[in-house]
Formats: sequence, structure tokens, C-alpha cells
Amino acid sequence: SLELGGFVYACKADNLYELDPTSARPLLDMQADRKNKPFQTYDDFDGHMSATVGAAILYPHRTGFWRYRSGRSINLSIDSIPGYREVSGILDIPVGLRHYATDAVGQWVYGIYKPKGFANATNCNIMVAFYQPGAAKELTWRTLISRSEDLLGLKIDSDKRLWFVQNPNDPATAAGTVTFDVASEATPVTSGSSISWSHTVAAGSQLALVVGISANEYLGVPNSVRFGGAAFTKYRQYAAEGAAVSASMWVLTGPIVGTNTITATFDLSQTGIHAGATGWSGVDQSSPLAGGTTATGTSTAPSATVGSAVGDIVLDVLAADGNPTATDDGGASTERWNNTAGTAVTGAGSSETGAASVVASWTLSTSGFWALLGASLQPAAVAQANAALNYLQLNDNGSPRTTLGSNRGAASSTYEHYAGEIRFDRRVQARYFRVETENFDSTTSLQMKIHRDGGGADVIGSPITSDDFHQID
Repeated sequence: SLELGGFVYACKADNLYELDPTSARPLLDMQADRKNKPFQTYDDFDGHMSATVGAAILYPHRTGFWRYRSGRSINLSIDSIPGYREVSGILDIPVGLRHYATDAVGQWVYGIYKPKGFANATNCNIMVAFYQPGAAKELTWRTLISRSEDLLGLKIDSDKRLWFVQNPNDPATAAGTVTFDVASEATPVTSGSSISWSHTVAAGSQLALVVGISANEYLGVPNSVRFGGAAFTKYRQYAAEGAAVSASMWVLTGPIVGTNTITATFDLSQTGIHAGATGWSGVDQSSPLAGGTTATGTSTAPSATVGSAVGDIVLDVLAADGNPTATDDGGASTERWNNTAGTAVTGAGSSETGAASVVASWTLSTSGFWALLGASLQPAAVAQANAALNYLQLNDNGSPRTTLGSNRGAASSTYEHYAGEIRFDRRVQARYFRVETENFDSTTSLQMKIHRDGGGADVIGSPITSDDFHQID
């Protein structure tokens, strides 16, 4: 049973619906638990995206919501409630009248609305409506705050602050897609303790730079590899058994965008060095490489099986003794660099689309010792949704005011501020008001106005442009 003046609203993906208490069978017992048990709402849909939504009671003329049926939570579906009707003239639909979506103080009701289409998680509004007992049953909502991000968590505390969560990443950022940028290759060095070449990193997100180095010494592994001033991390090294050739793989996440020099420095002089690099975006910044695999042998068919995954990219580095011609075996593999350093070593590298198991393989023109190193380049993980807690200060009677806070922090010029309305049922000779407001940004202004029914708006006072607390009498 519903008290006079109570509303039940529910929303589906197509529109907002209102339960008509005069034709509905009794579903809610509002009398039993009014004193100490706040009403809570429950729904039968997941997130914003479903078409079936639960129902919520609005009792704006008292303290808000109440539990029902002796405090026992009951899940209601609009499809099982007789007597509901579609609300006309609704351009925006509430994001489910749930515990986070609607709250009320006194005769003022606040809700989170969004444009039609539950697949759209942006462009949400905080709406406000004023309830007048005996007036029309449909509440007239107006925009209080418009945001380009998703809004969650509407709640009013004992200090009359309307808290909400601004969520710029909802849904959370999906797993990254590893995307190739560019490859670069050094000029082979036939004698020396370093090798260097130019590489350009394009702008992007979740960047990674992977370097492969082949040398003719059994311990031919650099002591450092740098891109400009940034140091690479050595992921894996491997040497061919019985021959003085070795391969190593290095990785740098978040490289500086632009052109810089990659330099690999060795402790000892080498008689043959070759190297190359590949740039990528959409890479896991904490664990860019995984599934490291090494293999060695004496043949014309170097190969190694790399444990990988769909969405990964398999990279390999080859070092072959002498100067055989190395040919990438093709298929889904793409050669990224390939050359010989005199007669000492052949160095090459390739990339291939990831799968559960990927075979990295080459063909040599002549049989000889070789070392092959492979690894799986991993996509960026699903990102956490970074949410910011904000509040809107309300007046004692629950009406909105212009004070806006974000953990007492900075405000944004994208907020729209509306002061609470004061209505007069008849003409009065004089009335004194004090309006309090805060402006957090000196680059924007707040202006008080008075609106006359059937007429325009008169400006009162000067615009507030300073970053301060203000009182206007």
C-alpha cells in the first residue's frame, strides 16, 4: 500500500515508467518500518546496459526512502507490477532508480539521468525536481549538473551535501591492442665495443621499444642499452653451445616520443655485432614480455617454440655463426631486421601474431651453430576505472545551491550551476534574503538572477569572478 503522494518510478531501456497506486495491487508496506529503517532499492539488471530494471519509491516529502515488508529486501521488476504507465515528455532516462541513482531531502528529489540509449555511458546529468503534495503526480526534472563522464553514487549526507562519483573511465578501458609502429636496424659493426643507430618513436599510448642484439662472442652481451638517456631492461640472453655467438633481448616501456639514438655498449671489443629494434603501442607497461624461450643447435633450421596467447605478439632474435644468409620462414611472421657483420655473425629478428603456442623459425643458407631467443609481447591489461568523488552543497531545506566541491578540491568549468528556486504565491512588498555561494575558478563567473513568471530574468548584483566564498544580500 502507498501513502498519498508517493511515487513508484521504474525505467526500462526505452523510457521511464510510473506505477499508478490507484490501479496497482498492494506491494509495499510503508507503515511498518518508517521510523528507523531507510528504504533501499534493488534491481534485476547488471550495470547500465540491460533493458529490465527494478523499481524505487520516491518519498520526497519526508526523509527519503524506506525499507518495506519488515525490512526484508524484495527485488521488483516492472514487468511484474500492474498499473504502471509510460511517462510522457521524457527526453532523458534515469540510469536505473537504484541506491546510487536517486536520493531525496525534504521536498527536493535528485537523480542521475543520461540520454536515451543504455549503451552510452557518458553525458550524464544530475537532475533535480521539487515535490508539492497535491500537485501533478509527474515530477518536473531540470538539469543541475551536466557531465561528459559517467556519474555514479548519488548520496546525501547529514551535512546536506549531495555526493556523487565522476567516473571518466566507465566502462573501464579495455585491454590494449598491441600495434606495430616502426622497425629500425643498425649498420653492422665488424670491430668495436658498441653499436648505435637512430630510431623514431611515434606518439601513442602504452608504448614499448624492444631491441634484439646478435654478437659473435660467447659472452657477447651488452652491459647497457640506452635510448637517448633512458636505459633498457635486459629480458633474456642466450649463447650457442660450442660457438662464439649470442643473442639478447632488451625492452623499454614508455620511451620518449621522437627521434633518439639507441646505443648498446659492451665490456669487450666484438668482431661482429648486429642489432635492430621494433616499436609498439598498447603494451602492458608492467610486464611487457613473457614466455621467454631459448634454443640452440647446429643446422640450417633454427627454431624455438614460444608460449604466447591470442592478442600477444611473438618476437625473436637470431644469432648465427659465420655469415650465412638467414631467411624468415614466413607464414604469419614478418622479418624486422636481417644482416651479417662481416664473416663473424648473422643477426636477424622477426615478429608474429600470438597464439597459445607459436614456432619462431628461420632457414640458414649453410649449416652452422646458432642461438635463437623468443618472447611474447603482452597487451596492456584492463585498466582500472579512475573515479573522482565530488559533492554539491545543498541548503538546509534540501534545495540546491551553487557550492560545488571535489573533496574540497578544484572545480571544473564544465559544471553548470543552478541556485535553488524561491517561489512567492502572492505579491509581497519586501523580502530579505542572503544567498551564499562559492566560486572555485577565477576564470569563470557566477551571476545571480531573478526570474519573473511570464517574463525575463533580471540580473542582481555583479558577477562573482574571484576564487572565494561569497554572500549576497
